Amino acid sequence: MIKFYNAQTLEWIGTKSKSGMNLDDFVDSDPEKISWSEGLKHKLKSGRLTEFAESKLRQSLYRPFTKTNLFFDRMVNERVYVFPSIFPTLEAESENRILCVNMTPERPFACLMSDCIPVNVMAGGFGSPTQCFPFYTYDEDGTNRRENITDWALTQFQKHYADETITKWDIFYYTYGLLHHPDYRERYQENLKRDLPHIPFAEDFWAYTKAGARLANFHVNYESQPEYNKLEMIETPGMQVNLRVEREKITAHFLALPPLIDCRLC
Repeated sequence: MIKFYNAQTLEWIGTKSKSGMNLDDFVDSDPEKISWSEGLKHKLKSGRLTEFAESKLRQSLYRPFTKTNLFFDRMVNERVYVFPSIFPTLEAESENRILCVNMTPERPFACLMSDCIPVNVMAGGFGSPTQCFPFYTYDEDGTNRRENITDWALTQFQKHYADETITKWDIFYYTYGLLHHPDYRERYQENLKRDLPHIPFAEDFWAYTKAGARLANFHVNYESQPEYNKLEMIETPGMQVNLRVEREKITAHFLALPPLIDCRLC
């Protein structure tokens, strides 16, 4: 694709741009060679060339629990948003995690943990905007790693629970556990359609932290989880078996979490 794009760019600059030809009529739109966007056409028109680099070969979370290959590059990706400062290098993927949430009136609230670059509509389905909150941010060369939870927030949690052993990673997983609590989602379902989640101080901090960390491990390392084999096959005598799945819904209600008692918004 890169060779084809560069060839088209050089041909446009060398001859076609001087002939008065329309750019849309000039470009070859063969889908097996390239997928043109308006941004990429503007780059061609300005004569910008690109090059291949193995360091830009990455994995992306295309849909929940479905990964795909990605060439991560500002030139050939239409929108990279701020992900060059969240997952700037392969090394960052081994230490950083992001909490993705969707907000839309059309769909129920959803959140998912990832350790690689997600598609923008990953958490809520097509048409649902996704916002991602990383634990770390970096400079785009992978240096200057910074924690995204502030010292102020850490102090608030430590003071509220009278526990100085609480860390920023504990708060990160506490938040993830809380956002999967069915009572929280039901109580604030209307707020979650139009606003980012507010995080209350639940009564048992460590219960949510441990549950959130366990759930995050399931979601991030889903490919290495053991197969669940405790299902019981039940058949109705005389009824034809139909294994077609119409719709699948993923829930996290299996985690034992305490009720939301004495909540205060922080």
